[in-house]
Amino acid sequence: MKKITKHALLLTMAMFAAVQFSVAKDGQGIQFFKGTWEEALKEAKKTNKLLFVDAFATWCGPCKMMAKNVFVQKEVGDFYNKNFIPVKIDVDSKTGRPIATKYQVKAMPTYLFVAGNGKLVYRKLGYMQPKAFISVGKSALKFPQMVKQYEKGDRSKKFLNEYLASVDDADPKVANKYLASLSEKEMLYDENNFKIMSNYVRSPDSKAFQFFLSHTKEYKQEYGNQALNLAVGILDNLYAKAFTPGKKDAQSLQKLFNILMKLDPVMPKKKADEIIKSLQKKFDDVK
Repeated sequence: MKKITKHALLLTMAMFAAVQFSVAKDGQGIQFFKGTWEEALKEAKKTNKLLFVDAFATWCGPCKMMAKNVFVQKEVGDFYNKNFIPVKIDVDSKTGRPIATKYQVKAMPTYLFVAGNGKLVYRKLGYMQPKAFISVGKSALKFPQMVKQYEKGDRSKKFLNEYLASVDDADPKVANKYLASLSEKEMLYDENNFKIMSNYVRSPDSKAFQFFLSHTKEYKQEYGNQALNLAVGILDNLYAKAFTPGKKDAQSLQKLFNILMKLDPVMPKKKADEIIKSLQKKFDDVK
């Protein structure tokens, strides 16, 4: 899942927040299409629905967690069965590999939303809780229209709140300008703004990230363990710089340490101290 799987540091920090959702009974949850890829595309055209494609691998842990904990939920099934033609593809199988190649699936799980003509409309990846997964589906349904609005130059606060939370490849300058316009209340308690910060804030010196470090208690209370996601991209970048082969960067490592020490209660101080000690040893051992 993106960069979070690349480094031991972030694997150590990865946690999932528990939420209450009704348990699915037999026959509930997502009902995946039984048939070939070509037949699924024809069904999508016939019903004027998008395909929802779960691109998975048999060895992928998060894929198994989605299948076991999320796809089986009644609320998830009700939404996806009504609005999409759900399809599963094993990216390593003879039939799934060409599809994965066509849509450039490089990490699992990847969720593709494909029109009946085969055009990719929307994509997301990674493990997520049921509520967030349903939100992804809602964004996929609205995404084509949102793209048109964005391309026409709509930069209104209300629109950007929804659009930027739905994508992770918009212009970072637009995202950061939007974040700079928010009030303290909007920064703290709007879930879309939390997603936008997680997707676009990459500088440890940015105003948005410094705000986060000054309000870790509030973010922890509001978003639970997911608050750590907001720091993941920055920590990952600093980690990569600090341990660049043949070019150790002590300054980046120190910045990483400084952030870790300020993450309590998002990350308990005891855990941060353990990680700092481990990273320092690794850094000292690198030639």
